[in-house]
Amino acid sequence: MATLVFKLFSLTLKTVSKPLANRLNGALLTHPVVRQRLVKVANFMHRVEVRITRGAEGRTGKAFIADMDEEHAMEVISKFITETFLYSTAVLLLLLEQQRKANEDEVKQAKTIADRARVDALHEWHLGAEKRLSDVTTDLQLAMKSMEERLETLERMLTPPEKTQRSWSFR
Repeated sequence: MATLVFKLFSLTLKTVSKPLANRLNGALLTHPVVRQRLVKVANFMHRVEVRITRGAEGRTGKAFIADMDEEHAMEVISKFITETFLYSTAVLLLLLEQQRKANEDEVKQAKTIADRARVDALHEWHLGAEKRLSDVTTDLQLAMKSMEERLETLERMLTPPEKTQRSWSFR
């Protein structure tokens, strides 16, 4: 049941994340102070991207990298904010799923340990019962041997002695 609820939550969050990203994007882009900072961030990202591209192409040396105009910078940063939000949402869902799975595994392992402890306790009890049964069997065998010896003694006492034949008998 918990898995189903988590999966529904995950699906809902994935579905809602795109409109939330667009709403966040719109709120950030319309705020004047944030907008200026976002243009600076977009230009910084542009400079880093150009340097990486030049390095990958094998071009060295300094090059003048012009700032993007505000409209293009807003498009770049808008896409970056949206993608970052969606990526962060996906990472959050993965982490939550990982944590949930770890908790399930922990509970399962604790149950396995408890089951093993019960089996071990039952095994120990059986070993003890077997030992006690063996001791009782030994005691009973000794008692039976003692009784057999007493019975033989009593039978000898109750049996009349055999008449001994005399050598001088009359025939």
